[in-house]
Amino acid sequence: MELQIEHGSIGRVNQGLKEKYHVCIVFPMGMESYRFLQRLEIRSRWSAGKATYRQAFFEGRTLLVIKSGVGPARAAAALHRLDEPPAPWIICAGVAGALAPHLCVGDVVISRETCFDAAPNITETCDPSLINEMAEVCRRAALRHSIVKSVTVGQAVFERNERQALFDRTAAASVDMETHSLALEAQRLGAAYGSVRVISDDMNTLLPPAPRNIIELCRRPLTLHRTLPAYLARRSFHKKLRCAVDMLPDILVQLVRRLSVGA
Repeated sequence: MELQIEHGSIGRVNQGLKEKYHVCIVFPMGMESYRFLQRLEIRSRWSAGKATYRQAFFEGRTLLVIKSGVGPARAAAALHRLDEPPAPWIICAGVAGALAPHLCVGDVVISRETCFDAAPNITETCDPSLINEMAEVCRRAALRHSIVKSVTVGQAVFERNERQALFDRTAAASVDMETHSLALEAQRLGAAYGSVRVISDDMNTLLPPAPRNIIELCRRPLTLHRTLPAYLARRSFHKKLRCAVDMLPDILVQLVRRLSVGA
């Protein structure tokens, strides 16, 4: 897969990297980073293209927290703008979809290796020390977790037959839209890389109807029998997503603390 990196109007961001950070954490979406950022003291904030960068302070350590935007190109661009590693460790954090039947909503997936859908045999291996630290955080918190191969795709995958086909083709247990792109950029920068995500949708999760479709159904009284299930499906989907997102802050706080001890 040839990755087209999305470039923003603001060029390099090295002006915000005057010091080495203890750790760099990359979130695709703002909702994934919001509660974690509430635990930190934000020192400065700047943007480049679709990405937002925050210098933050936590328990004596300075962190770089990046919201990259969704998708392989935006994720790659967020790190591609850096000419040197911002920190010894770069961590991808967010939610993911399950491709294996044993994974349930709320399970934590730690990437062992990553790939693109179009090239499943060309993989990047995640840093073993980060994998061990992430797994130890999960063990101590009694969280269900798996160390898996993850695959990055360009379009969201929801239908069960599509998930099964992706699993058969790649042997990956989880799917997202950023992890492998970030792994490639971390490798270019020479930083240790790891990914920790929480499953927000499993093999039985279907894409909920779009809000506009529900509104259209509400305008037609004769379709009331279809409106309520559509509304409930969308509500259930977002409840699972929120529960998965809400697990991230505690995991990351404990991970940063463990990396601080080992620094």
